[in-house]
Amino acid sequence: MADDTLETAVKGARIDLLGLVLKTGSLMVVTFGLYSFWARTRLRRWLWSSVRPGGMPLEYTGQPLEKLIGFFVAAVLLVFYVGLVMMLILFASLNLTGDTTPGFIAALALILPLYFIAQYRGRRYLVNHTSWRGLAFSMEPGAFGYMWRAFLYYGLAIASLGLLLPLATFRLRKFMVDRTWFGDQPFFQSGRFTMLYAAYLPFLVFGLATIGLPAAASFNGTGGNLGWLFITVPGMVFGWIYYRVASFRMLMSETLYSGGTELEIHPRTGKIIKIHLLGNLIIFLILSILVPILVAMLFAIFGALGASLPSQDILTEEFSLGALFNLPEWIILASTILIYFSFFVLRAQFKHVFVTFPMLRHAAETLLVHDASVIAATRRGVDHHMADADGLAGFFDFGGGI
Repeated sequence: MADDTLETAVKGARIDLLGLVLKTGSLMVVTFGLYSFWARTRLRRWLWSSVRPGGMPLEYTGQPLEKLIGFFVAAVLLVFYVGLVMMLILFASLNLTGDTTPGFIAALALILPLYFIAQYRGRRYLVNHTSWRGLAFSMEPGAFGYMWRAFLYYGLAIASLGLLLPLATFRLRKFMVDRTWFGDQPFFQSGRFTMLYAAYLPFLVFGLATIGLPAAASFNGTGGNLGWLFITVPGMVFGWIYYRVASFRMLMSETLYSGGTELEIHPRTGKIIKIHLLGNLIIFLILSILVPILVAMLFAIFGALGASLPSQDILTEEFSLGALFNLPEWIILASTILIYFSFFVLRAQFKHVFVTFPMLRHAAETLLVHDASVIAATRRGVDHHMADADGLAGFFDFGGGI
């Protein structure tokens, strides 16, 4: 290992993270989601500080109130956009064609600009609130430029039956990286989109086989045998995962900082799949135990409450269903909503412990920063602070906000 190459360590015990997410998750449930902005901030601070390139931790500087403001801004925008514009489109479609299908398709197409804008702004917020060695990362505005480029490149990918998807991957990644800074020095995405085809080939082959074989069988009138789908569909899924992991590795390895510092990272597809499968299995087992316990506790509590009402005999009806249904309807409805909400909150919180953090640790521990001597000359750069956070990104749930 060269003297000017920095290795990355990951510090932090999963049991500590579990304690954090259980505490913040409980507060989210009792506040009906209001605490989620504080919970997300505390989670990011924990995860950021666990990653330590060269032994020095990253720092997350975002604030909960920024997320709250971003949420309300996004909520107002979406209510206006979805509640007014999309309803007008559906109404016009019904009057002009007698069918809502064209309007529904047009309305869905109009959501895509918001999706791409949210994608860029979400990444920009995270970058702009990350610092290392006392210097801040930053990312220039460019959400609308990213949006129309995404339409262009993904449109080309669709028109080419997927052949040009690596072009979209590379160009959109380059658009983001070339607008990212650390201190007063920029990052630059080098390489060419053609380098991604080696990683893309398995997905392309299995994807074309999944679509092309039934089409050919239908054309020849020999359809009916779909056994090959048990090979092509899993192959396509694995090919897509492999492309996502391998393209990330290639693009990161072609990322330059200040014209000299190079990044190198080696996440493994098999390890990523294992983390997902094992992590989700653990989450399923935990929830299959916790949820029935939660339901039983609520039944016992509300059964006792129902038995205490004047119309019930507390000695004979304390824990019976009759006592339970003696409760006012709003209490039963509220308890049902509480169970439903708790399930999704717990599932999301456990995912951070058993999927997100193991994936972060696996990738970060393979990260190398070559020619790191350039970093010593870096000075403070321009502040690109975002006061309204990443509200739209939260609505589209990009990676759980991580």
